[in-house]
Amino acid sequence: VVYGIFGFFSNFFDRWFLQHSDGSIEQGFFSLSFKWISIVMIFTSSLTNIFWRETSVLHSKKDSAKLKQLYFSTMKPIYFLSNFIGLIFFINAERLISLILNPEYYSAVPVMQILAFLPAFAAINRINSIFFYAVEEIKPYRNISIINMIIGILLSYVLVATTNSTIPGAGLG
Repeated sequence: VVYGIFGFFSNFFDRWFLQHSDGSIEQGFFSLSFKWISIVMIFTSSLTNIFWRETSVLHSKKDSAKLKQLYFSTMKPIYFLSNFIGLIFFINAERLISLILNPEYYSAVPVMQILAFLPAFAAINRINSIFFYAVEEIKPYRNISIINMIIGILLSYVLVATTNSTIPGAGLG
């Protein structure tokens, strides 16, 4: 329940603060870029389902050596694949936008390029969350996630807040 509340607040704050500080155009660029990048997350999510099953089986057998090997042998290729596809999106962001959208969306290119590498971090998070759930260590995962969400909220503020805000930020919108 606590994790769900923090997750909701974190997502809500990110979207609300971007809308409040930079308006609907920046919000649109973020949403557009996030939807494009979600395509990459579909590939990594399907791969991690196999990892979940294998982790659960090895944990039930108390085979910590194979569990450790599985964790690291899964993390590296999924992280590499996510970064590789992200790099393709990063390099081709302008081309993708020009093929599918009209020129008024060219300002979304930097947003898309920044978010291109989000799937790699999302994949790491997914693998870690699966691991914690599979080995039945949910409370440590919850605590780590809440700390990460708090850091994310603070980082969002620092990066998005304008230089003339009550507490000045970088104004990167």
